[in-house]
Amino acid sequence: MLDPNVILQQVGAGTTPPTWRVLRARTSYFIGTALLYGVFGLAALGAIAYIIISGTIFYYGAAPDPGSTGVTVWFIIDLVVLLAFTIIFLVNSIGRLINVGTAQQQMLVLTPEGFVAATPKGTQAYPFAAINGMTATAARGGDVVLAMRRADTGKQIKYTLDGRFGTPKPIASSILAAQGQYATAMAQSQVRPPQG
Repeated sequence: MLDPNVILQQVGAGTTPPTWRVLRARTSYFIGTALLYGVFGLAALGAIAYIIISGTIFYYGAAPDPGSTGVTVWFIIDLVVLLAFTIIFLVNSIGRLINVGTAQQQMLVLTPEGFVAATPKGTQAYPFAAINGMTATAARGGDVVLAMRRADTGKQIKYTLDGRFGTPKPIASSILAAQGQYATAMAQSQVRPPQG
């Protein structure tokens, strides 16, 4: 079985076998996404300032009469929605900037027996021996979701590859190829020659 602690110790000591591939998180990924979220957050903040200064409202349906409570309600709804977007974008931006400091500890280690992911959410091992099949599905923003079924419980588990370790699609292809090779090798080792 894959022991994530042993694997990470080997990576730290620089004693990884040549069959392993160690992908470290790129700080440029975190800085780029932090800037993107920051720009969206500032745009939402600018929209709030524009609404307050100009008195403009965005509404759905028939325009409310000027001076009616409908105008006030839509004004408040606009502010609340834009404030929520501002908070979401700025919190995500700050979170990505915090991840810049932990980028060197984050890694994805691909081995012939499975893969290990070390991220701020924790370290997780995905041994091929414990998996019955794997599929990759494209997700938003170029991410790839690996869906795996546990061999012991049949429960589906998912791992999302984002751009922190490089372009997700080729990494997912490498993992799928390694899992296929592992499954083939295990099937061949269980085939016994006929006795005669």
